[in-house]
Amino acid sequence: MIQLPARYVARARLNTFPVVSRTPIYGVDFSGASDAGRKIWIASGSSIDGRLHVEAVEPAAEKFDTGPQRETVLSALVEFIGGLGDALVGCDFPFSLPQVLLDEQDWETFVSGFGGRYRSADDFYEQTHRVTGRTEPKRYTDQVATTPWSPINLRIRWQTYHGISDVLAPLVAADAARVSPMQMPVAGRPLMIEVCPASLLKRLSLPASKYKGRTPAHREQRAVIVNGLIAMDLLAPPGESLHDRILSNTGGDALDAVLAAVAAFRAGTSHDGLHADLPHSPQNEGWVYV
Repeated sequence: MIQLPARYVARARLNTFPVVSRTPIYGVDFSGASDAGRKIWIASGSSIDGRLHVEAVEPAAEKFDTGPQRETVLSALVEFIGGLGDALVGCDFPFSLPQVLLDEQDWETFVSGFGGRYRSADDFYEQTHRVTGRTEPKRYTDQVATTPWSPINLRIRWQTYHGISDVLAPLVAADAARVSPMQMPVAGRPLMIEVCPASLLKRLSLPASKYKGRTPAHREQRAVIVNGLIAMDLLAPPGESLHDRILSNTGGDALDAVLAAVAAFRAGTSHDGLHADLPHSPQNEGWVYV
């Protein structure tokens, strides 16, 4: 068990979001790129008979009928999530930062001030690295979930910055969604949780690499992952066209969206997920559900 200094140790609130039959579950493979509409994929499904039934997997620009531009797509994503009602939404981007960068703030204050503190993703990267002495500390939850990078890593700075400033901040400001474990669930509003496809694959002992690419070997690796989820009774076998779409998406974004939905499904139905108390974790750092 990884231990933190006593002043950072807090007990997260006990969330009791009930995932029952037909509960809508969504997985969002997120991107902060300028053409985010092509790179954000959303898996839509529900819990039926103890398995996740995925009904659709779509790039955001297609789902929302918009162009690929980041500003337009993220605005549509906020509107979409805010209108879901009782649903569970797993999103693949960091919901917070390491404790050293939070100035002991409560999470809502951190989120509301994030866009004003950092002018852009590059400014976010430079400011946070000045504070940390050019190191990239991980959150406690990143260590537990074995996420690939710190939220301030160069590779994911766009995800962290635009996920917090353009998705979480407006939803929290409007109280249009709740965010676990920092906020308690409220009936009639979607509950958002942070997930990580790579961490989920490691947890399930499924291939966590070499599934993104155009070769037959890459496609076969995607098939191994899908078949593994089905064999574990986490995922109902998708229809032929949906199955082909997941395997044919060479970037792996369609599969990552499904994995984000599976992580949300696991969190909502497992006693080790949303129903768990999260000891030793600074609550304002967030939690990665795998």
